[in-house]
Amino acid sequence: HKRRIPDIISLVRAGKSVAVVSDAGTPGISDPGMELADTCAKEGVPLVPIPGVCAAVAAISVSGFFSNEFLFLGFLPRKGSELKRKLDEIASLDKTCVFYEAPHRVQKTFKLLADLIPCRNVLIAREITKLHEELFRGTASDARVWFEEHPPKGEFTVVISSTSTVDLSHGLGQERVNDQGVDDQKKLQDALDA
Repeated sequence: HKRRIPDIISLVRAGKSVAVVSDAGTPGISDPGMELADTCAKEGVPLVPIPGVCAAVAAISVSGFFSNEFLFLGFLPRKGSELKRKLDEIASLDKTCVFYEAPHRVQKTFKLLADLIPCRNVLIAREITKLHEELFRGTASDARVWFEEHPPKGEFTVVISSTSTVDLSHGLGQERVNDQGVDDQKKLQDALDA
């Protein structure tokens, strides 16, 4: 991908229109397309976004979790210690988080999440917006069990609820704290006090 960037820039400078199209989501979001966008911006080459499918936004939109503010993390780190550090960070946040995960890593990720935030609500979207789309809703612990019974295939978009959620059945904006949210906050405070 990187080696084609100069060719694309040259085409645009020669007056041609260039479109970056993907059959796997929005180019530039956790994708090599971001390198093209960065180079264009640095070199003053105009960019025109054309809205399309974005797995992260699609998954959040059907999660039912508080989505006025969320944190997008792209793909999580691959190394064990870096992954554990990032999951610890996610567990401590009172913010809906969304990330992408590969099939060969998702079981490990949910084993760790089930230990950190066992009762936090999650939505797992497999192959979202594609032919074999599948959604799983439950807790992080439920997801660990589900992955043990359903070997992972395809790419995953994971949405983890904040510790606070909006209860839409009682009117917009009225907040309630999940049972696990209270436990998560207590664990966090205990860790900070230690």
